[in-house]
Amino acid sequence: MCVCVCVQTCVDVLESLRRGDFGQVTQETIDEYRTQCHAIFPYANAFMLDMPNGTVDEIVGHSDTAAAATDTDCVDGLA
Repeated sequence: MCVCVCVQTCVDVLESLRRGDFGQVTQETIDEYRTQCHAIFPYANAFMLDMPNGTVDEIVGHSDTAAAATDTDCVDGLA
């Protein structure tokens, strides 16, 4: 099964994790998700591993520029 993963979707999920939209999660879970996204989208600002753990808006200024890639940049072939 082939799944398309878009950077904007991953950024949105990261923000939802931080806001608690999926329930309470540990910082370790958030960091793990961010690390996994960084492996897929290494140039996306939101997933840079040496960035502070603020919100994506705080990190990059506003959500329209949450990633270096655009929301149409996707990765195919993930199972």
